[in-house]
Amino acid sequence: MSTFQFTNEAAVPEELASCVKVSVSSVFHKTFGYFPTFQDDDEETQKIGDGVVGIISYVGDITWLMMMGFPKECAKGLVAKFTGFELDYESPDMGDVVGEMANVLAGDIVARLREGSVKVNMSLPTIIKGTNVEPLLPRGFPSKKFVFTVPEGIVMIKIVGAKPGMSYGQSPGT
Repeated sequence: MSTFQFTNEAAVPEELASCVKVSVSSVFHKTFGYFPTFQDDDEETQKIGDGVVGIISYVGDITWLMMMGFPKECAKGLVAKFTGFELDYESPDMGDVVGEMANVLAGDIVARLREGSVKVNMSLPTIIKGTNVEPLLPRGFPSKKFVFTVPEGIVMIKIVGAKPGMSYGQSPGT
């Protein structure tokens, strides 16, 4: 069982926030050969704009989701490094690759949480691509946004948790 929970609107447990930051650093180093630079963005001043977002949900001891967003030019650069070749931004393959990048990060997070005895499973990725992309969620859920600088631009990660007994939508069968 989880040693931490989402207990109020404003707070994401530090254990989870730390796990996500360490995973981002590790995955980017292993995948792209560099460590991203973390910038605090508590004011949420940075926006994705034209870009693409991969969303993964986690269920188990704790319920939460992660959004991994890239502005258009950053997405193009990272996808080229991830695949070894350039992709047209408008190609359906762009969404597939961003989904796979989100999967890689999500898998690392799941493994790290399990090391700490927190059992969660992850969903398949959902991808959003467009102009002025800004995923919106209902109010009242604890959230934290991280911004990382990479040579290709910026990467934004947002984690949103559900307090015990809450969920993001309907329960199956209701």
